[in-house]
Amino acid sequence: MNLPVRKVLCLALLALLWAFPPVLAQEKSEGGVAVADSVGSDQGLLWKISSSTGTVYLFGSIHLATAEMYPLPEKVEAAFAGAEQLVVEVNAGPEKQAELGQMMMAKGSYPPEESLTDHISDEIQGQLTRYLEGAGMPAAAFNRFEPWLVALTVSVLELQKLGLDPTLGIEQHFLAKAKDSKPVLELETAEDQVSLFDDLAVELQQLMLKKTLLEIDRIAEEMDEMIDAWSRGDTTAMEALMYKSLGEAPELAPLFKKLFTDRNLTMADKIAGFLGTDSSYFVLVGAGHLVGDDGIVELLKAREFSVERQ
Repeated sequence: MNLPVRKVLCLALLALLWAFPPVLAQEKSEGGVAVADSVGSDQGLLWKISSSTGTVYLFGSIHLATAEMYPLPEKVEAAFAGAEQLVVEVNAGPEKQAELGQMMMAKGSYPPEESLTDHISDEIQGQLTRYLEGAGMPAAAFNRFEPWLVALTVSVLELQKLGLDPTLGIEQHFLAKAKDSKPVLELETAEDQVSLFDDLAVELQQLMLKKTLLEIDRIAEEMDEMIDAWSRGDTTAMEALMYKSLGEAPELAPLFKKLFTDRNLTMADKIAGFLGTDSSYFVLVGAGHLVGDDGIVELLKAREFSVERQ
């Protein structure tokens, strides 16, 4: 593995909320992630949310993608073109990645007197050592990292092996298009997102790392199913996949609540604020935030905004 650790961390931040928690799938695929023929179909994850004054086009994003996942549906590109402002979870454009990588290192690293081996069991350490040896990476490169950051970095490395690239993600596509032409707003900050993991109890961080290492061979399966559901705009399948992970690992419920349920409420509040203006917005959030009774779409419906699937 030739990628410098700092570069991996920058990419890991772009992938932060797509790479974990893992969604387990049924069928095994070979040779990387399969992209359905229906990418760009009329069933994409695009909604028009309207108030008496403002308009929001809400699109479900994939934070890692492949070139084959483009072009996006014309209606999505048209919604972006017609909006006055672009809104993303976090602005992690190329010009910000060095700064973001440094922030992750600062948040996710132990002080000099501590190391990863002080905070994980011998069992997890053995699993990690075997994985890193197989990947051709020195264990010492990770020994200063907290378990959550190791889990995330391992996930991103495996996703890249499948051809999924954070630099090709939907946010990066639209951030590049918006450069010098549209204001870019954020629903959160990078520090907010990283703190979701950094503030976790060490026991939950250990569980994240253990499950990541145990299930690493199934990552192609899970991504096949998630990307297929996204490409078909199948909200029912996407919701089932997300909640399946909880059914198989209920001990991860506190993490799921922090990553999705709580953040959905906060992001819905901000989107409602946009709808109180006389402007138009193209809002990108991870597709998992849009589905289910606790998803952003249902939360906005409950506020009696006009919600139309496009």
